[in-house]
Amino acid sequence: MSRQFPLWVEINSCAYKSGKKSYGIKQDGETKVYAGTSSANSNPFYKIRTTTVDIDDDGLKYRKFTMSVDDLVLKIAYMNLKTNEYKVVFNRMNVVAIMNETIQEWKKNNSNK
Repeated sequence: MSRQFPLWVEINSCAYKSGKKSYGIKQDGETKVYAGTSSANSNPFYKIRTTTVDIDDDGLKYRKFTMSVDDLVLKIAYMNLKTNEYKVVFNRMNVVAIMNETIQEWKKNNSNK
């Protein structure tokens, strides 16, 4: 029996024999990743949250999708539930430039320690 979900997540990982696992999300999904040497010796690294909500705006029915990392919204998209038209309206995926600046600043601040 197949079920339909507004969000579908596919994970590719060496942890799985087939390399892939997937699952559906109805409204809200959150993934927390920890970094360290083991599960007992790890620190919070990042959190990814994906949400969806259905909206009825005077008869215009649409679905809003939001993706955030560490509570910073990086992407928002809308889908018209009548026509299935999908449009990304906000995309802050220029994170690499911000990350490079942050790394350079961290290196500068920690080079004498």
